[in-house]
Amino acid sequence: MAPPRGVFLYQLLALKKLERVNGVNLAFVFYPFVQAVSDSESRTVDLYKWWRRTFHFSGSRTPMEAKRRVSEAFPHLHPMPLELERCSTHGHCLSSSSAELLSLLDLDVLLNLHTFILRGRVLEAFPHGVWSYHHGDPLQYRGTPPGFWELYDGAQRTGAIFQRLGERLDDGEVLRQVDLPTISHDYCAQRQALFAAGIDWPAEVAREIVETGEVSVRAEAGRSEAGIRRRPKNWQLVKFALQYGKAKVRRQLGLSPY
Repeated sequence: MAPPRGVFLYQLLALKKLERVNGVNLAFVFYPFVQAVSDSESRTVDLYKWWRRTFHFSGSRTPMEAKRRVSEAFPHLHPMPLELERCSTHGHCLSSSSAELLSLLDLDVLLNLHTFILRGRVLEAFPHGVWSYHHGDPLQYRGTPPGFWELYDGAQRTGAIFQRLGERLDDGEVLRQVDLPTISHDYCAQRQALFAAGIDWPAEVAREIVETGEVSVRAEAGRSEAGIRRRPKNWQLVKFALQYGKAKVRRQLGLSPY
């Protein structure tokens, strides 16, 4: 499933590696769409959106540009629209027409690179499920943004997983995982380290299925009782900026290794 604002480099590299696995055939790239709804927290997270747009994100700005970028990266994949409907406060489910379409396509797995929280029949529409990255330790950090709240909380370690999605957000079956030192003085480096750690995971899982018919689950779904984090509010980003600046000074003075 295509990412909302164009493919990131780590996603592109992961797909390229996945495509080279013997027995794997990437056939479709899905462009999900859903009726737009108002963002009720928009004004309270304006600072975060500005900070992310200005310093940490260079993706495409419109769905059409995202579609163009993915199509250019994978011109041999067939573009296919996928209609989703709101089925909970934050979740999206397949429309009846999209559910029927997927049943006719007879696909084995869906790799979800979008930010939609998927619920319902789409999670059961593929024999090997829906795979997705989560850049954070789901036992401690569920939700978004990737790698942010670890810096905010002063956590020493940051995790990332590759999961088979379940009904609970960021609580699917863990197929691959990693634990890394938190890079407290550089959020860009923090995110890039998390992204890079999982480049091989889709290909590894697919190869395991091709060779054995199944994939080993590293941890079962539904383990975490941690609250779901969301985009930081304006006051939280101000607090983060002060902590971030302090971490950078400590790094420059040689008082902190990360």
